[in-house]
Amino acid sequence: LGKSFAAKMHIDMNEDVLTLLVHLGYLAYDSTKKSVHIPNEEIREEFVRAVTTGKHTEIAKLIRNSDHLLDATLNMDAEEVAAAIKDYGADILLVGINYDPKSKEHSCMIERVERD
Repeated sequence: LGKSFAAKMHIDMNEDVLTLLVHLGYLAYDSTKKSVHIPNEEIREEFVRAVTTGKHTEIAKLIRNSDHLLDATLNMDAEEVAAAIKDYGADILLVGINYDPKSKEHSCMIERVERD
């Protein structure tokens, strides 16, 4: 960004920052998922380097914990998932989906666990 453009910019909210990064090409927007992602491998690698060193170690820890929880879930390791959830420090949205093969019906229960 040129200095004059950057000096005139005023960003009020997180959404404004994400919108700016999408317009600048650093992020891409997925309208189906209503989320942003880093489309460029080089930028993605730089982001990983940035959050794993220096002041951003807490972000790196959250990413590692999320990856660990996802892996345990996909491996159907119930004990590991329970342990990962127990150690998770933020609010959790628990979703349980069941299927009854006799009635061929699905049921779903959703519960929010708020952490202090």
